[in-house]
Parts: sequence; structure tokens; C-alpha cells
Amino acid sequence: MDIENWEYVSVRPKSIAGVSSEHPSMESKAINIKHPLAWSFVDSPIKVEGEARGYWFFEGDFPVILNDANGNFLATGIAKAQGEWMTENFVPFELELKFKRPENEPRYGVLIFHRDNPSGLSEHDEELDVPVYFK
Repeated sequence: MDIENWEYVSVRPKSIAGVSSEHPSMESKAINIKHPLAWSFVDSPIKVEGEARGYWFFEGDFPVILNDANGNFLATGIAKAQGEWMTENFVPFELELKFKRPENEPRYGVLIFHRDNPSGLSEHDEELDVPVYFK
């Protein structure tokens, strides 16, 4: 059997929270997510790791939210800088999120990384969404 022309196909939504399943980029000019990767399987607690430019932090942290596929809140946490955050450079961060896995279908959700914006000015709002499956 010739498998050169075969294509791997998985069952997942075309997009969730605006992130396409065909091109799930979890990097931006301001924040890079190292773990969990887009569309990976997660269980509670999730260890979240990445790096963000210093201006994403305020007082060394920024909020992260976990929602299910229907937008229901599952957990929230604070990503903590693992180095000097008063810089324009990338600073490593980490956090751990504990949550109760949703019982209803579909069994996927989204991690939402919010730039901390103490000014409240909408021009400083930024977020990055990372879709995940629940084990």
C-alpha cells in the first residue's frame, strides 16, 4: 500500500475563540506559549509556561482564564514573571491552573492570556487564546 498521498485527519472544530485549527499559532510579537501547545490534551492541574514582553505584566503578573467551548468559566490564575519584568524583552512566566473538567460535550476549551492593563484604556488591551482538549 502506498501511503505517500495519505493525509492525517483529526476531529476538531475549524476554530475556537478565533484560533484556526489549521494554523494554530501560539506566538505573537508580545507573548509566546510554550506549554500547553494548541490543541493538546490537558488535565487538572495545568502547568502553563511561556514568555511575554515586560509590558504584558503589571507588578510582575498578568491574568489567565480557562473557559470551556461554550464560554463557561472553569478557572482563573495569575501568571508570575520568573525574572525582571520591567523590560521590553521577553520574560519567562509560569502558573498552575486547577479546574474541574466539563462533563458536557464538546470536551475542549480555551486558555485566555490577558495583558495586564491597569490603565483600563482599551488601546492597551491584548489577549492570546490557546485552544485545548480536556482529558
